[in-house]
Order: sequence, then structure tokens, then C-alpha cells
Amino acid sequence: MGIRRQNEIDDLLNAAEERGAWLYTKDKALASALKRRCKAGDVKEVAVGCFARTSTWQKMKLLPRYMFLLRAVSEALPDCVFCRESAAALYGLEVSKANMRRVHICTSRKAHTESSRLVTRHLVENDDAEEIGGLRATSIARTAFDCMRAESFCSGLAIADSALRSGRIPREELERYIVAHPHYPGICTARKTIAYADPRSENGGESFARGTMIELGYMIPELQYPLHDDLSGDDYRADYLWRIPAGNGKVTRVVGELDGAIKYDDPDYMSGRSLAEVVQDERHRESRVSLSVSKICRFSLSTVYDRQAFSRLLDAYGIPRVS
Repeated sequence: MGIRRQNEIDDLLNAAEERGAWLYTKDKALASALKRRCKAGDVKEVAVGCFARTSTWQKMKLLPRYMFLLRAVSEALPDCVFCRESAAALYGLEVSKANMRRVHICTSRKAHTESSRLVTRHLVENDDAEEIGGLRATSIARTAFDCMRAESFCSGLAIADSALRSGRIPREELERYIVAHPHYPGICTARKTIAYADPRSENGGESFARGTMIELGYMIPELQYPLHDDLSGDDYRADYLWRIPAGNGKVTRVVGELDGAIKYDDPDYMSGRSLAEVVQDERHRESRVSLSVSKICRFSLSTVYDRQAFSRLLDAYGIPRVS
């Protein structure tokens, strides 16, 4: 590949990055040249026809990468309206990693364009699109509704919790939207999801874990329960709290804590502390919390995904099944 061609590709990659997008092309000659750069290692094909400078890709987290992908698709399809998980990501809702591999856009009955390996088209009519950061998406009510009925209950619960938590839509409006569309596929899942949705859930992992508890039939815990340390005067919040009847009018309080590895590389969470300092602070917090509750049940998402292991853990801590 000649130097001039190399420079042209560098200019295209730089311009795309400045626009907040990956370089998307249908030009076979350009794609072939980019693929040769991929073999050299300095360029990466992040999706079908979408290319990024490897160094830029590696420095970015999952959601910004997906935003670059959506903008690349919008440049290739200027009139597109994003829907489902793609629209949810634009609204800042809790979209799972697995659902950031494809792009979802609206289509109509008159359109004859089919889905591709990258873009899935969904029939969406009679919805007022909204503009978010220069991109168009289905309304947040339609977005949350479509995700809740298409996703599993646990993944849909993360979407519903975050939609309510965002303050963009009140529960009553989302409930009315579901009632107004009774014949859509997946409507039963959507109804179940909104019935359990709770804006107090702080992140998608906590929502997914709670959804798993519900599906396994365990007592639903209280969320973000406040705890006070009389020794230091500090206030804490537990991810989950179960109040379990222990007889004679007594109650056993069990705290549930979801461990997330992601927080250990989050600058906001670290607040300038080293990893050792963060771990020490968490141990200190847990020792204080243990003064006011009976047990502390810690678990990771990997445990939640293994339902048998998660059930054994909750049973071991005496969390009752209620259904």
C-alpha cells in the first residue's frame, strides 16, 4: 500500500473519530485497504464494514464504543431512527453487553430493505421519534416497551428500572403505554416486568440479580436500604436487605451485596484511591454493617448467572422462597 493511500486512510479515520464515529464504508477497494491495515494491527474491524484505529478502540469502554458504532450507521443511513436496545443506549438505559453487538433501526411496511449482518430492522409505526445528541430514536416509552417485551425478564427489568430511574418517564406513563398496546408479541413479559420495576436499583447488574431472585421464587429484598454506623457516624446503603421472620415477633435482617469488578477501574468510584485502599475501605464498611444486621451475603454476577449456585447461596443464608 502506497504512502498516499496510507495517508488518505489516516485522514478518514481521524475525521470519523472527530465526528464521534467509526469509519464505515461500502467501498470495496477502501474496505480491502483497511483490512490490510487490520492485518498490520493498527486498525480493527469493529463491526461489518466499520473500522477503528486500534489504539482508540482499546482506550474506550463498551458504551462509548457502541455510540461510535451508532453514529457510523447513522452517517451511512442518514434517515434512520434507532429503536430497541440501540435507542435504549442513546437514552442512557442499562443495556447489556450482549445487546451492544448489533444495531436496531425502524422500518415501515412500505420499505423493502432487509436486515444485514450489522443492522436489524424492526417494524415501528405511529411513534414520534426524538433527537438525542444529533441521532434519532423512538420515544422512551416505545423504546422501553419494545425492550421489555423482546428481552428476557431479567434484562428487561434492567431497562425498566433505569428508564424509571432516569426521570424521563413516570411509571404511570409507561404502564399506560403497555395497556394501550395489548396485542404485541411479548406483552405478557412486558406486563410482568413493569409490575416489578423499581427505580431504586442503582445499575443493571443489581436489576438483573433481583430479576433472577424473582424468577427463582425468593423473597424480594428491599433496595438501597440505609444503615447507620453509630461508632463513626457514617451512613451506608445496602444493595439488598431481607427481613426474615424468626419467630416470637423477631426478624432476622440479611444484607445482600453485589460485587462488581467494573468499579475497580472506575475513576469516579476509586476517587483517587489505590486498589488496596478501596478494598480496605470496603472491609471497614462491611465490618460496620455487620454490627446492625445478622448476615451479609456477597455475590458476583457470575454467581447470579449460574442459577443453581445462586440458589444454593441464597438457601445457605436462609432467604425464603415465597412462590
